[in-house]
Amino acid sequence: MNLPQIYDGLTAGTMTFNLYGHLPARALERLLQAIQRDIKGAAGGLDGKWNMDRNDKKTMEELNADMRDFFQRAISREYRPGELMLWTDHPEYECQGCGVHMKLVCVNDNEIALKGYYDRKANDFVQHEAGFLCPFRDPKPTTGSIKIPSGIFVFGNFFNHIDDAPEGKRYGDIYELSSRQGRQAITDFKAENGIAYGQTTNTSVGVYVHPNKDSILIAETYLADGYFENLSDEEYKALSTADKKRLKKELSEPEGHKLKGQFSCGVWRWEGTDSKNVPQASLDLLVEQCNPAIKVKVKKGRWQFEHQHELPRDQHIWARLKLTDTN
Repeated sequence: MNLPQIYDGLTAGTMTFNLYGHLPARALERLLQAIQRDIKGAAGGLDGKWNMDRNDKKTMEELNADMRDFFQRAISREYRPGELMLWTDHPEYECQGCGVHMKLVCVNDNEIALKGYYDRKANDFVQHEAGFLCPFRDPKPTTGSIKIPSGIFVFGNFFNHIDDAPEGKRYGDIYELSSRQGRQAITDFKAENGIAYGQTTNTSVGVYVHPNKDSILIAETYLADGYFENLSDEEYKALSTADKKRLKKELSEPEGHKLKGQFSCGVWRWEGTDSKNVPQASLDLLVEQCNPAIKVKVKKGRWQFEHQHELPRDQHIWARLKLTDTN
């Protein structure tokens, strides 16, 4: 099959588009856009849009003809069953679950599938079997645990003395922010170095501590305001003064936790560690950035943390940290 036939089959619904449980962003949309571009280019729809190389003696019309021929070869190529679709402008997909870089395969006249994945050892794209499902296809929290031996938990946007990955592996291997597996790998590495971590958006968060000092929430600081803003005029008017006061207190103290401080997430994350695990230079840098760390007294011991990066966040709660062992 050639690209126009594949385009017609996918848009008409006579061909299936199988992702095998992987989670590439806008996969079908990107494929159709790439094919549309090639078809348009072959028909001359992109004529005159090319940059002229000052050393190229070709005229724009000659260049247009070359590019029309280039696109025509792309859309005329026949893909055999089981062949990787590797033409020049074909999108490469990254699974947002496992982080694997993938290519599509023309399985047969009825199916296009995401079966070509980049094998780091082979340094090439190879095909996987149908059973190669993404192990991170279902969303779940990132988790970890650290010790707080001093009884002082320090929270901030980013502690720069510990990187996101072992030396030489940042933004490579599995340590990447764009996939679920990558964020868990970063979480594991951070936890091994005594730092709790969770990826956020460009927001601000508050550190809420339970009076028993055995539980902490990382949550938005506008919980009450957000709740009232989402009410209709009729719903708001129906609330008595006592109701508003009660709700404001409940929402301002989620699950009985009290706000101890807040900071902005300019690096799109929160981090927490024992006060003796962070150099003064890292704390000074946060002060210089007008975003000082928050120190809270807690019970000593091992703390388990669970960060909700994708799941619906109850009352805008990003993370829960709980004392699990006092030994």
